[in-house]
Amino acid sequence: MTSKTSFSKLLKEHMRHRLGVTVITCVYFLFALMFFVITIQNSMAYEGWTRAEVYATVLNASGPNSLLILCAALGALTAICGFAYLHSRTKIDFFHSLPVKRKDMFRVITANSFLVFAAGLLVSTVIEAVITVALGYFTGNVVSNLLLAILCNLLAFAAAFFTAALAMIMTGNVVVGVLGTAVFVTWAPVLIKYALLELPRIFFFSYVEPPAFMNYFDYGSPVYLAVRMQPAASGWNLSEKLPVMAVVCVWIIALAVLCQYLFDIRPSETAGKAMAFPKINPVIRILLVIPAALYTGSYLYSLTLSSSKIWIVIGIVFGTVLFHGIIECIYQFDIRGMWSHWKQMLATMAVVLCLTGSFYLDLYGYDSYVPAAGGVSSVMVEDDGFTYRKEYFWGDSEQSITGKDMENVLALIKDAVKEERHNRFPGGPEQATDGAVTDSSPTIYYTDNGANAAEQEGRKYVGVTYYMKNGETIKRRFDMSDVQANAIMEAACHSESFRKSVYSLYTADWSKIKSISWNSFIENQNLRLTEEEQKQFLTIYLSELDTLDYETMRTVLPVAELNIEHEVEDRMDFTDDFYYIYPSFTKTLAFLESKGCAVDRTLADINITQIDVNDYTGDEPKNWTVTDPAIIQSVKGKLTISNSNFTYYSSGYEGESPTPDYDITVYYNEGYGENTLNVWTDAETLKTLTAGESEE
Repeated sequence: MTSKTSFSKLLKEHMRHRLGVTVITCVYFLFALMFFVITIQNSMAYEGWTRAEVYATVLNASGPNSLLILCAALGALTAICGFAYLHSRTKIDFFHSLPVKRKDMFRVITANSFLVFAAGLLVSTVIEAVITVALGYFTGNVVSNLLLAILCNLLAFAAAFFTAALAMIMTGNVVVGVLGTAVFVTWAPVLIKYALLELPRIFFFSYVEPPAFMNYFDYGSPVYLAVRMQPAASGWNLSEKLPVMAVVCVWIIALAVLCQYLFDIRPSETAGKAMAFPKINPVIRILLVIPAALYTGSYLYSLTLSSSKIWIVIGIVFGTVLFHGIIECIYQFDIRGMWSHWKQMLATMAVVLCLTGSFYLDLYGYDSYVPAAGGVSSVMVEDDGFTYRKEYFWGDSEQSITGKDMENVLALIKDAVKEERHNRFPGGPEQATDGAVTDSSPTIYYTDNGANAAEQEGRKYVGVTYYMKNGETIKRRFDMSDVQANAIMEAACHSESFRKSVYSLYTADWSKIKSISWNSFIENQNLRLTEEEQKQFLTIYLSELDTLDYETMRTVLPVAELNIEHEVEDRMDFTDDFYYIYPSFTKTLAFLESKGCAVDRTLADINITQIDVNDYTGDEPKNWTVTDPAIIQSVKGKLTISNSNFTYYSSGYEGESPTPDYDITVYYNEGYGENTLNVWTDAETLKTLTAGESEE
């Protein structure tokens, strides 16, 4: 019907019927103000606070913050309450009997919702500004942050409001509308994104972090994007957030237009039904059943301890039937709808199985991808023994492996990939093993194959980073046999460019070194060296480090370690770097001995007062404490310092302890108080230590 009633009168009349939402909005802004005040108060509660520190807190609190999540929730709740009348036949008959056009009704609900929110937002912002003025922190930057917070809050509210409004308009039942809102918010950035991460995790043998392009799924939900406008740990960066804000604006406009259109054509008789537009029911059902079936297969697979991939197929079949039936029951409000549209159910099941099979067969060539040497500028490899060095690198540059060494490493990686493919598909066709670089070279994501396979006997992880000539960086982390992994790492260790990329001392500025200490784990000594002696010592050490091969690292325990304390670039601070000394480093040991270091001293030379043994081989742990001087004297020459004493446990040693499942701790006193060491020993010595009764 056509109405001569003014729009302002419609707004006033409608406002009288939304007291509940208005109260909730007021409570939200009251909480936001309390959050603002408490944040500033907490920064001033610390003893020794400075005005600069409090001002930094005021800047952060006045800008966009984590409350954007609650703001979005408020927007969704406002829309649900505003359009809930569409789901009641009595209410819809009443509203449609009023002399108001449909499009005007939509605009009234929308305008009132935004007016109430905007009024609360403006009042709370003014109060926050007054608080900062009273505290003496009101500046131009604070004003900018307050205005930016207004914009971000409006975008978050609007994105959630129109998303929930769309769900309510498309459905005929409040519960279904709420579920629809949740689906619209999470479908792309959660359901689909993590389903595409789960399949590689199960089927691929290589592992890397998810690539950046997976974040594009976040753009499939304006609410998810709006929440991302909150500051990161490093602060709020306008250049990073501006594209997100622009996309949110586009989403809001598109959703507002779509909501208005669907509101105008929505059939009144659909009130009380599950869906208002039945023609799109199959599309929505299929889009929901696909990720639900994938997750069901993944869950069943994990529930069976990843014992067999057949459980994924069983889970997919079960999940497709179950969720297809549940959605149809919701559509029809009838349990008999469970078996409706069985042909569509079978087609959906086929799609899910084909998608799963494509990952199982690696049709994307992810696991088998090794670039040709001609397209690679350099390559870097690492295992657990080298991982931490990349994080603490302070040298001049990380060069990676280049030249002939790079070609050799690439060839070994390719052989390892072929072996893994053959073991997985014995007698089957090899896929993408020619190493060709093509435009379709895969850049997907990661896996741990459902379990930490590299912890299994005879398996190991090797991380590989390909630095392509076109500027692209491709990462992989392969789970392969230890024979292949050791061959790759052995080839890398023989490369000068690799050593310079992992050992900072090769390229670092030695003038930044504050101190060098030697630690044999029996004693620790700070080396007092002149600048010339330091240069001489490090030159000797690096010349012997050049000769260290991967086999020695894996099979020989170091006799000591060097602690290099050095300056941190752009910081008035120091940090440590660690290097290991092996028995074959005779020149290094000779230099240390010349400086008074007891390099030949062993556990047999120290005053051991007690030895504790913990046995974990049985159902109940057993403990022994040995204090008899005669027994200690007879066994201490047979004790070996355990690898667990080494810093970060990263010497690269892979040999098993001579006494597995036993913890042996020695207590010794060198005149400076009691110290402890973890040690290993042989089976015969262990029998001597555990000959007595165990302690409870």
